[in-house]
Amino acid sequence: MAELKKINVTDATDITDSFQKSLYGKSAVKPYDSFVKTTKDMSEIKSLTNAITEETKVMAVKFRDIDLFSVNQFDGKELSGWLHTGNMAIPKKISAETLIKAGADAKLMEELLVSENNGDYKQLMLAVIRKNPADLTAIEPEDIYFVGVSTYLTLMQRSQVLRVDSGRCGETDVRVFRNSTLKAEMYHSDEMVQVLFREFRTDAGTVMRKIFAVFTMRYGIIPQADLIGIVDPISKEMGASNVESFTMTHDVTELIVEFPKKAAEFKSVYSLKDNVVPLLVIRTSDVGNTSAIIRGGFRLGDEKWVSYMPGAYVTRSHTNKADTERILADASNKIFSEYTKIPERMMELMMMPSVADPVQKTKDLLKSSGLKTQLGEKRYAEIEEELTSAYGPIPYGPYDIIKNFLSILNEFEESRNYALVDKIREKVMRVVFEAKF
Repeated sequence: MAELKKINVTDATDITDSFQKSLYGKSAVKPYDSFVKTTKDMSEIKSLTNAITEETKVMAVKFRDIDLFSVNQFDGKELSGWLHTGNMAIPKKISAETLIKAGADAKLMEELLVSENNGDYKQLMLAVIRKNPADLTAIEPEDIYFVGVSTYLTLMQRSQVLRVDSGRCGETDVRVFRNSTLKAEMYHSDEMVQVLFREFRTDAGTVMRKIFAVFTMRYGIIPQADLIGIVDPISKEMGASNVESFTMTHDVTELIVEFPKKAAEFKSVYSLKDNVVPLLVIRTSDVGNTSAIIRGGFRLGDEKWVSYMPGAYVTRSHTNKADTERILADASNKIFSEYTKIPERMMELMMMPSVADPVQKTKDLLKSSGLKTQLGEKRYAEIEEELTSAYGPIPYGPYDIIKNFLSILNEFEESRNYALVDKIREKVMRVVFEAKF
């Protein structure tokens, strides 16, 4: 085997000469792992979700028919490495011309070649799924699938291989061992799997395919465009909507819309101190990071935090039994009817008498919330100090205490750790709706 080394983009000195800097300038959704799009324009959101829905494909293949290519180095003309096919690792080279025909541009090559990015090692791996499986050594452009970082975990899950890279898959010897181990297990599998990939057409007219996950045959796509469509029927009931935030990556798409017209109605009908702004959270992940989730929520006044409503949610796993029309019908039925719980609870809190010791009550609420597990000891103590120091000598009622308690959510609004954010919101929501005064 050739000398093992770490890959760095400087090993490909003429990468920008061999490859155009960008082949995906006109694409609404870019194929790069680093792709992230934020916008508050609903027409653009619909365009983006339509595009990613159209580009997302699943392909049923035998698990053993997926070969792996471990990258070693790139000299600007040829990509060298080892092709893991069957139970062998064969030294192999792929020409720059073949890669270009497979849709590679300078940024994709950099993504493939750079061994480390912000402390996270890349996979430095291609997948090969042949149109002509009779020849186990030839690699045609249409056989090449680039690999997103989210794919690695699902490959491990399907092959039942534990982590073998020890956090160091940027090192060639560890990476080759990892991919050999994966392929050995894949080769002895009779399982059919579904490869989830996105198919992008370059500005030059070539087609690039990139795998983002490998699932069991139970997997089913829930089209993002259809999920976003729930906003329109709910808006007919709630009044015009505004986009509070929208973020799309290849891992997760999240949309939060609010209904300001209904907020004005709530304030008038319930004589509230602040606007209670109802909102809708829609989140999904084609690559398995999260189920398709539609939740009802709210925020107060000009606050940026988002809280949830009890019981106002619909969630579905991405399976071939998921019925998009049923999901949307359930969301409309289960969420719309719950929105009045928010102003009713706020009015109830406003009508209660002042609290004798708001500092101690806040400590009690924080303790009962169970948030320490998510926050950790240090952050829990800091938040307790922040909440309790907000009080002055004037009287405070339950409404004021709950509003102060909700400010915990502010620091999590920019987080993309959606599992953590949901747990925080759920625990805070329980305090809002269940606290006794």
